[in-house]
Amino acid sequence: MQLSIVGSLPEQTSNWIEEYFGHWKKPDIPLENEPDFDINLGQVKGKVVDTQGPWPASLLFWNTVGHDHPDAAAIQLLQEHLFEDKASLFSAANQYDPDFMLYFPLAQALASHGVAGLALSPRARTSLDVLIAEVHKLTKSVKSNGISEQRLCYLKQVYLNERLEKLTDNLSLAKMLSATSKQDFQHPITAPWERINAVSVDDIKRVANKYFRAEHQIRLDLLPPWYIRWTKQLLEWLPKDTADSLEEEAL
Repeated sequence: MQLSIVGSLPEQTSNWIEEYFGHWKKPDIPLENEPDFDINLGQVKGKVVDTQGPWPASLLFWNTVGHDHPDAAAIQLLQEHLFEDKASLFSAANQYDPDFMLYFPLAQALASHGVAGLALSPRARTSLDVLIAEVHKLTKSVKSNGISEQRLCYLKQVYLNERLEKLTDNLSLAKMLSATSKQDFQHPITAPWERINAVSVDDIKRVANKYFRAEHQIRLDLLPPWYIRWTKQLLEWLPKDTADSLEEEAL
């Protein structure tokens, strides 16, 4: 366990720590050997009929690496470039396209454990297959062309600004220090930035080709009952303006 306290501390702080944590002892529990897993990197696709969900959605996942891996910093910047930043490729493609209703990257906690994720909820008349194909186009563009030095500098600046904002708040700083990994133990504040700053445009292109591959993705479609019945076909058959108007009325 790690405990970090930041800010102006009362004189009795040490007594409080001793009172609440002084009796704690390291549990004497033998470590169990984890079984060997048979990992299949092939493409996975599933469907779930969601009786509670009013709208169709698709969840995309890619197996990446945990936060202690040497590629983690490059993957973090690549995700920012593709999906998360306001100037990301997906935001740019989505900006003037009414077929895109909603998208959001899944929690960064997943990324720390080696999973990159994206949730998509398009307009009801839009094919999820077409939408996923658009995502693949965006990742392919990075695989083929990479990103510019200017764009990489911008992504690093975004990371640095967010990092500095956490350092100015005592509570955020305490949480961050308490979650320091072993590799950052000697320099918990600067080490993560040093890894981000060391990422090159070649690193971005390399991890895009290595991890963000369509044949290794996991896709899960969440479909409400009406979507898999006649209503979806009706929306596709109706003129686009009419279908969109019906959808807006439903919303």
